[in-house]
Amino acid sequence: WMAPGTASVFSPCGVYGGNPNGCPEGDPRKGTCPGAGYAHGPDAREWDFDNVVMTTYKLGEVIEVMWGINSNHGGGYSYRLCKLPEEGKKGLTEECFQASTLPFDGVTQWIQFANGTRVPFTGMKTTNGTSPPGSEWMRNPVPACRGIGGGSG
Repeated sequence: WMAPGTASVFSPCGVYGGNPNGCPEGDPRKGTCPGAGYAHGPDAREWDFDNVVMTTYKLGEVIEVMWGINSNHGGGYSYRLCKLPEEGKKGLTEECFQASTLPFDGVTQWIQFANGTRVPFTGMKTTNGTSPPGSEWMRNPVPACRGIGGGSG
């Protein structure tokens, strides 16, 4: 969260398991990493997603989006778009996504529990020190896990 958007990126679309170079880095074995994650998972650009729902939005339209946490390392997030190039998913680049970051509509965030209950609160949004410069980032509102087993240690 010290410099949102400056972490190194292996794939602009994400990597299954979060450890593309093994765990520890350099270990050639595929599989589960100690503590969590997966080593040498595929680049999301190589993955065929089933039953993808497509929709169209109008320029300037405000939409509600959600994301979930599987392994919480803290940090922040932003939303970006990139038009699918002629060569398909493999042609997607980090530079393309960085060229079209989206602003947030306000600072209200919600925690939604499994039973559907939603609790609103004021989020922490910044444009200071972000990459690309001036892009809006929102801090992950859930404190990061402190230990390998999760929770407080």
